Amino acid sequence: ELLVKKETAFPLRVAEKTPSRPPIEGMAASGGPTLNGDVATIRVGGVPEHFNAPFHVAHSRGLYRQNHIDFHWQDFAGGTGAMTKALSERTIDVAILLSEGIVADIAKGSSNRIVGTYVRSPLTWGIHTSAKNTNIQSASDLKGLVYGVSRMGSGSHLMAYVDARSRGWDPSHDLQLKVVGSLDGAREAMDKGEIQAFMWEKYTTKWLCDSGEWKRVGECVTPWPCFLVAAHKDVIATHGVAIRKLLEVTRLVCHEIETQKSSWVDYFSDNYKNTKEDAAAWLAGVHWSCEPVVTDTTVTDCVNALASLDLIASPTPSVADVVTCLPGEANEDHLHAMYWYRKRQIMADIEAALATKPEGGGLDPSEEETLTHYHYWGNDAVNTACEKLGLKSQTGSGRPCRILDAGSGLGGVCRYWVHSLQPAHCSVVGVEIQQELHNLADDLTKRARLTDRVTHICGDLCTVTKDECGGLFDGAYSFLVFLHVADRHALFKNIRSLLKPGAILYAEDYYQREPFTAEDEEILTNYVACKNLPTLTQYKEHLEASGFESVHFEDVTGRFREFVNQRAAAFNAKYDEKAAKHGQHVAASFRRFYEGVAKVWNGGRVGGVRVTAVAGAVASGT
Repeated sequence: ELLVKKETAFPLRVAEKTPSRPPIEGMAASGGPTLNGDVATIRVGGVPEHFNAPFHVAHSRGLYRQNHIDFHWQDFAGGTGAMTKALSERTIDVAILLSEGIVADIAKGSSNRIVGTYVRSPLTWGIHTSAKNTNIQSASDLKGLVYGVSRMGSGSHLMAYVDARSRGWDPSHDLQLKVVGSLDGAREAMDKGEIQAFMWEKYTTKWLCDSGEWKRVGECVTPWPCFLVAAHKDVIATHGVAIRKLLEVTRLVCHEIETQKSSWVDYFSDNYKNTKEDAAAWLAGVHWSCEPVVTDTTVTDCVNALASLDLIASPTPSVADVVTCLPGEANEDHLHAMYWYRKRQIMADIEAALATKPEGGGLDPSEEETLTHYHYWGNDAVNTACEKLGLKSQTGSGRPCRILDAGSGLGGVCRYWVHSLQPAHCSVVGVEIQQELHNLADDLTKRARLTDRVTHICGDLCTVTKDECGGLFDGAYSFLVFLHVADRHALFKNIRSLLKPGAILYAEDYYQREPFTAEDEEILTNYVACKNLPTLTQYKEHLEASGFESVHFEDVTGRFREFVNQRAAAFNAKYDEKAAKHGQHVAASFRRFYEGVAKVWNGGRVGGVRVTAVAGAVASGT
């Protein structure tokens, strides 16, 4: 069940600064604020960098106030070390800080805890020196010289050690450190010759390199998500619900930026001392999450790296020692966690499979079915779709045709379609809303050498245009995607606008057979991410109102029910193996998901359907 969301879009407004505030107010007797009653004061700290723009935009739009959050932001030029100290001293309530820094802080005995992931992409650290240091041309020339660090225990300190070890240096002998406090302090110390190197996020310091004050002589990329969300244990206990709401509201802006990156280039260029080219390049590489979820591997990778550098002592902390779940709305967290874990697991499995290939090699068709197909019954379902669209008989000859994969995920179906089925002269365009899946799909298609016949577009099925898709399509298919889209009219109307008259739409989907129980609604909403499933009568009305005709349904409820039960049984049979590989928390989350989905299907009120419909002569509303 591929999660596809269409979030609310807000008009762009310029961010505003907020003052520091007194200590956090007491909470209601219930132990936390009610979102329709009490207002919770939340003081958030972060570095004065472009990563944190979503907080400022959400605040300037009044989104926090609308959700009963009295939001206050504090810049920390001193970075992660200064923020962990502020959390411990309770002068701020929530911090957005570097993964390795907060893990090291907790490992050394602090009462702070990680509660979520803010930016899931890695951080690229620039290794800088003064432009006047003509004798330093690469990072290798810095061996034995003085590195400035914002403070001991900060990201700039920890990454100096990581980079030194990666170069085969002994940090105890080949690395000298001087505390400089902040980026401004580093500039002053560099100008005086007190330090010869300073590591900081490459785009934050690029203007210094462009001005000729500094030069970048190397880079170091973290092997984990760069920014996590943390709070003190006492604040989590009293304000956990409000922190969850803070992330939820901020995530709306993060999603808007993720899906409309080109329209945000000017904002980031104007506000963060970057050229438009640099802003566009930075945006292309950064991916926000802003979820109350942290993967086990994020923690264990940081712990292992820090321990190997002797920066934390044994015994090293476990995931449970470092991460605390926010209270309340556990089912919503389960949905985010399930999707997060599933995606991360799949990507890890794909990376492992690619590691066995020759350089640049791709997955073979049997691996694609296991790793990149998100629907039920694998290649059999794709073969059926090809037949329903009337293409299979064309193998070897026939008219050229363009096919739309609506909600293409990792592109496995696109590649199987043209690689294995090979309908004559057929090309496929996959539209996927999630940037990370789109990027990996594009890479896998390049590895498969199918870019002449498969194109990937990152876009929303409710709004993507025919021009963005390169023209109209001769047919379209979709597997278990429509059930996640609440606005069926917008969805079908836009898909109709992408099809030639007479083109066939084929979809496999859920529908409502009988009225749902409250438990059905809970599982479908919080486990499967689908609301307002239509009856077949409603489904037909949605399609016909959007410009489709000759709507036909084939009920496959029994076939879908068989699949979800087999999947749950197969997972439970290998539960111990999965728990050992991915961790108990992940395995338990998957089991709740698989068993929950099987339960709702066994109740008999959810149905499965194969849908075919023909695009009418004129698109509805045009």
